[in-house]
This record gives sequence, C-alpha cells and structure tokens, in this order.
Amino acid sequence: MKVVLEGGLTIHIERLELSKTYARFIEGSAEIISEHLRESLERTMNEKFLTNEAFHFIDDDKSKPLPEYRCAATLKSYSGIRGSGDYSSVNICWFLPEIDKRPVELVRELFENRDWDDLAKVGSWDDL
Repeated sequence: MKVVLEGGLTIHIERLELSKTYARFIEGSAEIISEHLRESLERTMNEKFLTNEAFHFIDDDKSKPLPEYRCAATLKSYSGIRGSGDYSSVNICWFLPEIDKRPVELVRELFENRDWDDLAKVGSWDDL
C-alpha cells in the first residue's frame, strides 16, 4: 500500500499489524498491564517483526493506560533523508482508541504532526 504525505513524500506500508492492546491478558488493571507493555514493547515488537532495527513508539501520555488498539508498521520511502541515501525506512508503533479508518489513512494521520526525516533512518542499496 502506498501513502502520499501532505508534503508529497510517498511512503510504502511494507508491514502493518493492528491488534487489541490488551489481547492475551486475562487479568490485571489497564494501568498495570500498560506499565508491563511499556517495559517490554521494544523487545516484543522486534521479535514479532524479526528485526533488530529500532522501533519508534508513539505514546503521548505515559500517565494514562494505553489506548485500546496497537498499530505497528514498517514503512519505507524510496527517497533518502535530506538529500542523502537511496531510501529511508522506519519501524513505528502507536496506539489508538478506535480503528475506524483504512490503513492508508491511519498512517497519513500519524505523520500529520510528525516529520518523516526525524524518525526514519537512511539506507543505501549498497548495504543490502
């Protein structure tokens, strides 16, 4: 799937996972489960996505329980960052109270107030 951001940058959704944040938990308060998830999220996402690349976690209010749904994605642009590199990519995880939009819209909204160049890492075809 392809997403065109407001500034014209085209990014491709290489992988997208949508799931209930509290799936697999049968007891415990949302606060306690959220604390556990925040502590283990990077390891869990790296295992799920079979990567050692860093994940960016969008968790705007750590004082509250995590919202109901977790979105995780590997995104790639065939443009470098600030004029360098052959492509750029990011692994990112964010949370939503509802999933009521198409995946393309979810990703586009995620980057409405975020700069791709600040989150993504640059890559070179020579490194592959």
